[in-house]
Amino acid sequence: AAEYRARGKSGFVTTTTHMFIEADTLLTDDADTIIRELKEKGYAMAFNNIGILYQNGWGTAKDDAVAFNWFAQAAMKGDANGQNNFAMCLQQGWGTPIDLERGFRAFRLAAEQGLPEAMDNLAYCYLNGIGTAVNNQQAFHWYIKAAEKGHVLSMHNTGALYYSGAGVGKDVKKALEWYSKAAEKGNLDSQCLLGALYLSGEVVPQNFQLAFKWNSKAAEQGNVTAQYFLGTMYFE
Repeated sequence: AAEYRARGKSGFVTTTTHMFIEADTLLTDDADTIIRELKEKGYAMAFNNIGILYQNGWGTAKDDAVAFNWFAQAAMKGDANGQNNFAMCLQQGWGTPIDLERGFRAFRLAAEQGLPEAMDNLAYCYLNGIGTAVNNQQAFHWYIKAAEKGHVLSMHNTGALYYSGAGVGKDVKKALEWYSKAAEKGNLDSQCLLGALYLSGEVVPQNFQLAFKWNSKAAEQGNVTAQYFLGTMYFE
């Protein structure tokens, strides 16, 4: 604060960024005063960040109910991360009674803003009928949108839907492409699946080089099945 004043500026700090704002900004080291100022000014991203602090007990006592309240305020102001966290609380019962339908609607709001995590959560709801009717086509729609934005779990799930044909035409080639993308990003399930598929040769042509590659990576992450497969390959 002293540095900002020396430069003739007012500084406002959130957990993720520093920004210079107008001269009437309150400068204080008191956490309660900062939180009160945030609430009065209405910084939606900061509301979500405060919720995360309370949810995890970082710098304050853990309190899921207080966290939920902050997430709700962020969600009402249209913050996508706040909407996603608000929905998680509603569907898991963290700090509030479970409300699957309301959680689903909040996931959708966040997903429509382009948040990959919310897209993945929304797809999971559609796939499993959580807060809405099962709709495999919508599940695929949101999984692939999240995957294309780089969401690793959605890459795996997109591969899984292509592999099974749920919500989209069955396409093993595309399934392998998405499994490979997820595996390259460190997704353990994709690594294990690719290792098993290439080792058995039942669905795709047998390829010991790729089987060894993916079983090795999965084994390094502690997967017992991959470690077993890798062991058998050493003895063959």
